[in-house]
Amino acid sequence: MAVIAALAIALSYALPLKAGSRTAATSGMAGTYWILLRRPGFLWPACAGGLGFATTVTLQEVSPFVFQEHFRLAVTSFGSIGLLLGVAYFSGAMLVNRLVKRLGGVRLMHAGAALVALATTSMLASSLGGLLAHFSGLWIFIALYCLAIFGQAVLFPNSMATAVSDAHEHGAHAMALCGFLQQGLAGIAATAAVLQHHGGTWTLAVFVLGALTWLVVRFKVRAGQAADVDGSSSGPTR
Repeated sequence: MAVIAALAIALSYALPLKAGSRTAATSGMAGTYWILLRRPGFLWPACAGGLGFATTVTLQEVSPFVFQEHFRLAVTSFGSIGLLLGVAYFSGAMLVNRLVKRLGGVRLMHAGAALVALATTSMLASSLGGLLAHFSGLWIFIALYCLAIFGQAVLFPNSMATAVSDAHEHGAHAMALCGFLQQGLAGIAATAAVLQHHGGTWTLAVFVLGALTWLVVRFKVRAGQAADVDGSSSGPTR
């Protein structure tokens, strides 16, 4: 982890960040952030990515409990599916790189949000139907978990690219606020996930988060918004 952190710091010095305009720089950081928060074209894509991130973080937090409570496995056995989750995320990121120039970031946002909502809705339905039990239930859970991760890998970079592209004149301030919003939503979800370790409330929690993700993208992110975020959509992922 220390090596990765050092590498991230080193790369940050080599990363060219576009400076904000003089107006944005002189208006003060708080004023700039307030302006950004009042821009629907920035706020809603950022929140959509944050809600998707919150969904996957909640799943990550409750999964060890699910392995123990539903499938009678050791908590440490959750680590054995790490490779599958990594492949799912990598596949989603590769799909973005392949299709973003042809389809555009906003369309991929819609697709990613739909996949997250589909996965979380299926988890809730499977739980209510008693399917998340025994060996078959384990594979249903893993498959839906991977689907949610895949959808988030498609959603997240395009949400950030769409938000930042809408406020490109604010430069690094837009990027910083977007990251803060998305990390903040995920952090709140991670904290709330501590309360989901009893009964089946975790399925309801991830369903609500997945549904909110889809609703925000469906009704708040305009199809024509930031149509040309092709190059920037291959940016950072979560």
